[in-house]
Amino acid sequence: MTGMSLRLSRSTLWVWALVVGAVLIVGVFALRALSSWDNAADLSYSAVSLVATVGIATGIAVHRPARPLPWILLAVGQLSYTVADVSLFVTTATGNERFPGVPDFFYLLQFPLVISALAVVVRRRTPGWHAPTWIDAAVLGTAASLVWWVYIIAPLAAGSDMTRSAMAVTVAYPVMDLLVLAMALRLMLGGGSRPVSFLLVVASLTAMLVGDVAYTLQAAGGSWIGGSWVKATWLVSYVLVAAAALHPSMRALDAKTHTLAPTATARRLSLLAAASLLAPTVLLAQHVQAETQHEPVIAVACMALFLLVLARMTGLVTVQRITAVTDGLTQLRTRGYFTEALRTECERARRSGRPVGLVIADADHFKRINDTYGHPAGDQVLIEIGKRLRQHSRSSDTIARYGGEEFVILLPEATTEYAVVVGERIRAGLAATPFLVNGDVAVDVTISVGAASTAGHRADPESLLHTADEALYAAKHRGRNQVVAATVSADPAQPVRTEPSPVPATVG
Repeated sequence: MTGMSLRLSRSTLWVWALVVGAVLIVGVFALRALSSWDNAADLSYSAVSLVATVGIATGIAVHRPARPLPWILLAVGQLSYTVADVSLFVTTATGNERFPGVPDFFYLLQFPLVISALAVVVRRRTPGWHAPTWIDAAVLGTAASLVWWVYIIAPLAAGSDMTRSAMAVTVAYPVMDLLVLAMALRLMLGGGSRPVSFLLVVASLTAMLVGDVAYTLQAAGGSWIGGSWVKATWLVSYVLVAAAALHPSMRALDAKTHTLAPTATARRLSLLAAASLLAPTVLLAQHVQAETQHEPVIAVACMALFLLVLARMTGLVTVQRITAVTDGLTQLRTRGYFTEALRTECERARRSGRPVGLVIADADHFKRINDTYGHPAGDQVLIEIGKRLRQHSRSSDTIARYGGEEFVILLPEATTEYAVVVGERIRAGLAATPFLVNGDVAVDVTISVGAASTAGHRADPESLLHTADEALYAAKHRGRNQVVAATVSADPAQPVRTEPSPVPATVG
C-alpha cells in the first residue's frame, strides 16, 4: 500500500506543480496590486523562479531519468534566471541598477543552457542528420529570422545613442530568442513520441518566447509596464517547465524514434507554404510603407527559402523511395522489396544456371516476450534481431522483415549447404548473448530457421519460398532453436523433404 501511494503521489506531482504555480502567479500580481512596497512584488516574482528551479531538480531526483543531462541543463538554466531575477531585485532596491549589468549576464546565460538542452534531446530522439526535419526547421527559421530582423533587431539597432556594450547586449536578447526558436522548431518538427512532458516543455518555450518578443517590442516603443501581462507569460513559462520535469513521462522525453522521416502531412506542408510566402509578404508591406532599407535582406531570405523548398522537394522524393523499401522499425528491407528481389534473382539464376539460397528465421515464443515485458520490449528485440542478422550475413545478401517476427535472407549463388551454414551462424549468434530490454532486463531469445536452395534452371520464387517456409515449420515442430534444411523437388507434386541441420551449433 505504501509503495502504491508513493507511485500515485509521484504521478501527480506535475498536477500539484501547476496548481501551486497558478496560486503563486496570482499571488505575485495580487501583492503588486495590494502592497505599497513595489519591491515586495519583485521579490515574489524571484521566488516563483526559485520554486521552478527546485521543481526541476525535484523531478530529476524523483523520476531518475536514465540520461538526465537535458534536465540538468534546464535546471541550471532556470537557476541562472533565478540568480538574474534576484540580482535585478537587489540592484533595483539599492539604486545600483546599470545596463548592461550582472543581471543581464545571468539572463543571457540561460539561453545557451536551454539551447544545449534542446540540442541534446533532438540528437537523442532523432540521431543522425535527419535532413528533412532540419530543412523544415530551416524554412520556418529563415522566415522567422526575417521578421525578427525587420521588426525587432533592426529597430533596436537604429537611431540609438546607447554605448556599444549596451547595444550588443540589447541585440543579443532577440538573437538568442531566435536561436531558441530555431532549436524548438527542430524539436517540434522531428519525429518521436510526444508525451505530456514534451508538450509541457514546448508550451514553456512558447510562453518564454512570447514574453521575450512582447517585452522587446514594448521596450523599443518605450511602453514597457513592469507589472504587465508580459511578466505573467514568463512566470507561466517557469511553472510549465517545472511541471514537465515532475511528470513521469520526463524519462521518455529523449527516447529515440524509429521513424525514418517526418510524414509530409497537409498541415506540415501548409505551414511550410505559409512560411515561404512570408518573405514576399514582408517585401510587399515594406513597399506599401515606402521602406527600402531592408530590400537586400528580404531578397536574400527569398532566395534562401526558394532553395530550401527545392531541397525539401528533392528530399521528399528520396524519403518516399527509402520508406517504400525500408522497414521503419528494424531498418531492414520490406517484404515488398524482398519479393521483387527474389523474383529478379531467380530470373538471373535461370539465365546463369547458378543456385539461389534462402533462409527464413522466426523468433521463438515472441508473443511470450510481448506479454511478459510489453510491446516496446518486443520492438527492442526485433530491432536487435535485425542488427544481428546484418552482422552474420554478407553485404550482397538481401535481409528483410517478412512480417511480424519473421525474417528472410536471400542468398545469391548459394547452395543448400551454404544456406544451412548461414542459418546456423545467425541462430547461434542470436542465442549466444541475451537481449537487453526495458533498459537492463536480460532476455534469452532464440530463433527457428528454415534453409533452402534451388538449382538455377529450376529457380522459381514461389517454390523456393514455399520450400524454405516448410523447413521453418519443421524446425518449429521439432522443438525450435534449430536449423532445418529443405530441397526444392524437381517434381512440384512431390512433398518437400526436410532434414535437421547437420551443422553443429558451434558454427560461426
